[in-house]
Amino acid sequence: MGIVKLLKKKIYEKNIQSKYSEYIVERKIDLDWSSINCNRIALINTAITRVIKLKNNCKYLEIGCDKNQTYDSIALNSKDKTGVDPAAGGNTRTTSDKFFEGNNNKFDVIFIDGLHEYFQCQKDIINSLSCLNPGGFILIHDMIPLDWRSEFIPRMQDTWNGDVWKTAYELSKSNNLEFSIVEADNGVGIIKNVLSNYEYSNLSNEIKDFKFKEFLDIYKSLPIIKADKGFDFILS
Repeated sequence: MGIVKLLKKKIYEKNIQSKYSEYIVERKIDLDWSSINCNRIALINTAITRVIKLKNNCKYLEIGCDKNQTYDSIALNSKDKTGVDPAAGGNTRTTSDKFFEGNNNKFDVIFIDGLHEYFQCQKDIINSLSCLNPGGFILIHDMIPLDWRSEFIPRMQDTWNGDVWKTAYELSKSNNLEFSIVEADNGVGIIKNVLSNYEYSNLSNEIKDFKFKEFLDIYKSLPIIKADKGFDFILS
């Protein structure tokens, strides 16, 4: 990072700390993602393998493709993959809201990694649930921020989870679906066994203004599983 860019970053962070001091907490979650040999790509491809074993084909949807870091590593023919991004990557250049408005297709595995903000992620999950085939999976990235900087909105650094963890809390309270968070790769949420009478628990009135310090209070109550158990969760 250049000196000018580094100075601007430090000034920006100082201004954030001054303006939002009540949100800042120096406690961190003691995890080292680089030491956990599991990532979202492995989990997604495991879900795809599971679906293909049961029904011989799989339709995949990815929300938020960026530079195709995930999309290009999905083990399916291009005709079976839909990647939605307004700026780059994938094969469908639009926002997720507009995509879902015009979508009439169903999918077996959906990966959500779009805008890392609570309300947008909530919409993406609800819309994904409505177009998920029976027996399908929804995976959601960035559900475990490790410190206040990676959680804070607006974005202030390269590593950014945002506050999508709030949807994890809602999913843990929802009915007629199974949900776990794999402790790997910034936290990968997995939804499965979605029944036709599922109910998404919208708790926005309660949690919309929560920040990282509230996440620290909620963190241990979430259905978090170790990386190796993530594969068991998908395959069981």
